[in-house]
Amino acid sequence: MSETVLTLKKSNKENTGDSAQKVESFISKYRKIILVSFAAVVVAAVAVCTVVLLRNKAKNDALAAIYSVETSYIEDVAAVESKYTVKEEASEDEGEPAVKELTEEEKATKSDELAAAAAKAIEALGSYVSESGVVGVRANLLAAEIHYAAKDYLSAQDCYLAAAEKDVKAYTYPACYSNAGSCALELGKYADAASYFEKASSVKGYILASHDMFRFAMAKELSEDYSGAVKVYQEVVDKYDDEWANLAQSSIIRLSVNGKN
Repeated sequence: MSETVLTLKKSNKENTGDSAQKVESFISKYRKIILVSFAAVVVAAVAVCTVVLLRNKAKNDALAAIYSVETSYIEDVAAVESKYTVKEEASEDEGEPAVKELTEEEKATKSDELAAAAAKAIEALGSYVSESGVVGVRANLLAAEIHYAAKDYLSAQDCYLAAAEKDVKAYTYPACYSNAGSCALELGKYADAASYFEKASSVKGYILASHDMFRFAMAKELSEDYSGAVKVYQEVVDKYDDEWANLAQSSIIRLSVNGKN
């Protein structure tokens, strides 16, 4: 029995020795190929890391530039507002001084200066609005806000829609469609507004879903689709238990009383 064990051990040692020798022989024979392959893998890994780092740097630089545009725009607008906010002298009995009414000429000049500040910011955003991902989202959102403040609702709507599609998984996606709906309402495009509010309210987990579903119904009502409006108002009532559901219920009653259900 011990003889068999010794024989097995000896055999295992010989096999191990043979295997090690074979591996060593293989490595020795293909040493250059192995080293070249390893070097190629290292170079590829370094290249991938470099690309990722460069992309992250480019993204961060772009976001910093967009933030700088936003800061400059806010400062420019504040400077214009401050320039044309003149307070009249007030006596002790009158309390707080009143804001002096601007002349028509001053109003026109102020409007021109605000428009110039907006144009400067939009130009500075430049190619960032065409970028994908977070850079494109942020640039288009800022452009939309600037256009909206200038009451250029069509341009604002286009930028909100562009921001939404730059990253459909972003948390801003439903809010972009909601804001696009607000622009459509301002433009009197009620069918478009209904479509945008519907899209916003259908996003799972959107915290303002009940609000935008209510506005979806409201847009239908404004477009004189009364039966459609009642249907959506009822969905708000059935699905939610908040102020928008209460308003939706009131709207259903109002439309029923007016024979528009």
